Parts: sequence; structure tokens; C-alpha cells
Amino acid sequence: MIAQEERIFDEYFLRRLSVDEADRIFVNAEWPVEFLSYERVLKTGHALRIRPCIFLERLSPSLVWTAEDLRKERPDISVEEISLLLGVTATQAGRLLVTASSEQGSWWQRMRHRLGW
Repeated sequence: MIAQEERIFDEYFLRRLSVDEADRIFVNAEWPVEFLSYERVLKTGHALRIRPCIFLERLSPSLVWTAEDLRKERPDISVEEISLLLGVTATQAGRLLVTASSEQGSWWQRMRHRLGW
């Protein structure tokens, strides 16, 4: 099983499946849980002690987009949890969320609009 994470860690995470797990996927479409959400993939990166990338731009679109996606996946996620997942301070995580919610539509929709696509 493979998860590609290109925004925060820029890593691939691989896990060998047991025969039983592979059978559950094939027969019941029942997947192991660790890669089912973006939050879980980020938690896997932290559990493996991989350091998040350092962004020179504090409001980098990748950070804004990721904070926005985490909030969409789990609306009750705290600013502190987002800061830990992204490897930023809680203050910066709050600013990322404010930036993400300051305009209508998703980050990608806003960028497409700004670029005239």
C-alpha cells in the first residue's frame, strides 16, 4: 500500500500488506485505515519522525490549501492539531485558516479565478 504526500513532507509512504489484509481489500473493499485520510497520512509521516518541509513563504498556497483540506476532512480539528500536522506554530496555523476562509470557494478555485483560467 502506498501513499504519496507532496505538500508537507514530499515523501512516499509504503506498507506491506498481509495476505489477510489483501483478501479483505479484494473481497470486501475494506482498506487498512492509516492512509484513508490526508490527516492520517500526515500522522504517519510524524510517527516515522520525518520532518515537515520548511516554507519560506508563511502563507504558502500549499500550506493554506492543506489547512483548508484538513478542516474540510474534519471540521472539528483544532488549530493546534493543524499546527502539529503542518509543522508550523499555532499562530501561523490560525492565519492559514483565516486566509483559506477569507474568500469564496476552494483555494484551487480562487487561484484559477485570479489567473483567469
